[in-house]
Amino acid sequence: MIAALAMAFVASIVAASNGTEPGARVAGDNRMFFADVRFRGPLDVVWFDCGDDGETRLAVRLVAGEERTLSVPLPVNSPLGAESLASVPLPSLRWEPEDGAGAAAWLGWTADQPAARFARFSPALRARSRPVAPQAAAQLGTPEFALAIACFLATCALRRRPWVALVVAGAMAGGLFALAVRRGPPDFVVRVHEIDIGVAQAYAVETGRTVALPSDALEVAPVHAALVFELERVGDALHGRIEPRDGAGSVQLAGLSIEPVVRWNRAAPAESLGDAWVRSPSGRWTAHGEWVAGRPLGPTQIDRPPPPGWLVAGLAPGRGVLLGRLREAGEGATFVRVVGF
Repeated sequence: MIAALAMAFVASIVAASNGTEPGARVAGDNRMFFADVRFRGPLDVVWFDCGDDGETRLAVRLVAGEERTLSVPLPVNSPLGAESLASVPLPSLRWEPEDGAGAAAWLGWTADQPAARFARFSPALRARSRPVAPQAAAQLGTPEFALAIACFLATCALRRRPWVALVVAGAMAGGLFALAVRRGPPDFVVRVHEIDIGVAQAYAVETGRTVALPSDALEVAPVHAALVFELERVGDALHGRIEPRDGAGSVQLAGLSIEPVVRWNRAAPAESLGDAWVRSPSGRWTAHGEWVAGRPLGPTQIDRPPPPGWLVAGLAPGRGVLLGRLREAGEGATFVRVVGF
C-alpha cells in the first residue's frame, strides 16, 4: 500500500512537469559581465570560480608559447550593472595543465561592457515580456522501473515497520523522480526577434533552461541562481552554452543578442511566417494565417487562433504591431514581434 502511494505520488509529479506551452515573465537584470584575460600556453582548460554566482569553464586550447587576450563572460551578479563592477571581486583562477609553463592572468573588467550597449536601447523595447519555456517532460525507462520494483520489495519486507517503510518508499520515490527528469528530452527553447522600427533597434531573445552564449546580456530568474558557462575558443571568438548549476529545474534563462533591424512591410515579409497577427494603431487585432515570403499580407482569417498571451503582453498602445510565428521544426519555437509595422 505504501509503495503504491509513493509511486502514485511520483507519477503525479512527472505528469505535472510535462508543460507544453510557454508562459510569460517580465525582463530582469543582467547576469553576464566580461573580463579581459591574458592566456599563455600550454593551456587546455581554464576555470573561473565566481563563488555562489557560479563558474565559467573555458576550453582555451593553446600550445606552448601561444598567447591570446580574450574578453571572457562571467556569471557574476552586479546589482547596479556595469557601473558597480569595480566593487565586484574578480573570480579565482585555475587551469590545466597545472605543472607546465602555461598561465592565465587578469587584466581587469572589460571597458565596453556589451550589457551597457544594450542598456542604451529604448526602455519600452528592453522591457518587453519574456517567454517562459515549459519544463522538459520527464520520461520513465528501465532504471526507473527497476527502482520502482526495488521500492515495492523493500516496503513489503518492512511491512511490520510501517514508519520505516514509509521513509524508505519516500526516498526511493524521490530517486525515481530525479532519474525520470534527468532522462527527459532536450529542453524546449523559445526564440523571439524583437524589433522597433521607429527607433531602428532590434535584438534576439533565446529563452530556456539552457541557452547558447548570447552576445550582449543574460537575464536569469531567479536572479541569484548559480550558473555554469561551458565555453570553447574558436580563434578569437568564444562559443558555448549556459545552464543552471546542479541542474536546478526552476531556473529560466534569457540570452539577449543585438542584431540588425529587419524591415517588415505588408508588401512582403522578411521571412515566411506560419501565423501572422496584426494590430492597428487603434488597437484592433486581425489574424492572417500563413504569410509566405515574396507575397503580400493576406486577408483577415476569422478561423485562426489568437496569438500567445505572453506575445501580446505589455505592448504599448497607439502603434501598429506585427506578431508572427516562424515556420520551422525542432525542439523549440521562434516568433517575431515588430512595433511600428
